[in-house]
Amino acid sequence: MKNLIKAGVAIGALALATGTATADHFLLWDVDKTANYNVRYDVFKDIDVEVDVRLDLDLQSSASAQALVNSRVERNDVDNLGGEDDGETFDGEGTSGPTQRTARVFDSLKDNTGIGQFNQDAGQVSNQGNVASVGLNQGNAFASTLAEAYVSQEARDNDIRNIENEVPTRSTPNLVADIGGSLLDNTGVFHVNQNAGSANQQHNVLSAAVGTAALVALADAGLAQATTGNEITDINTGKRDLLTGSVNDNAGIVNVNQSTGNVNSQATVINVATISSAVGL
Repeated sequence: MKNLIKAGVAIGALALATGTATADHFLLWDVDKTANYNVRYDVFKDIDVEVDVRLDLDLQSSASAQALVNSRVERNDVDNLGGEDDGETFDGEGTSGPTQRTARVFDSLKDNTGIGQFNQDAGQVSNQGNVASVGLNQGNAFASTLAEAYVSQEARDNDIRNIENEVPTRSTPNLVADIGGSLLDNTGVFHVNQNAGSANQQHNVLSAAVGTAALVALADAGLAQATTGNEITDINTGKRDLLTGSVNDNAGIVNVNQSTGNVNSQATVINVATISSAVGL
């Protein structure tokens, strides 16, 4: 930037001769200026939105489904003590040979429609159960559906002893749970439990509430399991679970629990609430 400045300077001096001296001076110079400006704006907004919807309506009907299960295996003393062919026993409870327990399902549970439930047990002090609860509301717009499912399983202070004198081979396990060529081409809801062990708990639970033209659908599910204070001894015990060529080409819900162990808690919980209109929660 260039500026032209005219300046007048009066200079007075004291000289031998009296008088005043004056002079006009004109000065020119260049001025260069550089300016940098940085501007930053930070804008923060917190927006809370609450929507309160209230419907002042009288429900004309409702559908409710509840499934409640409470299963306990407590303070059991189980001996599976296989001796040799010499008739060896243990506390009068053993056998004169290795323990052999087999649960087997072959070429079964096929081409069904609806609700199918199946339990198979070759074990000891075990709990098995299938629960299905269905509520249906059709064609009423001012209706509600409610589905609830709760399961509680406890295994406490059990003493399980599986002792074999001979080491089993791969082809001759002591405990076998086997499902083959089964649970095929079904439509609907199917529950299966299979056990060859000891002190096991198996459950399948279904709670469903359906409203084809309802206003509100509510679903609630809960599961609690506890396994404490149990003592298990397994010596030379062979176990095998097999699921082959099964649980194929089904439509709907299929649940399978399978066990050859000890003090296991198995549960499948399915909870459904559905409507074809309005609001679902």
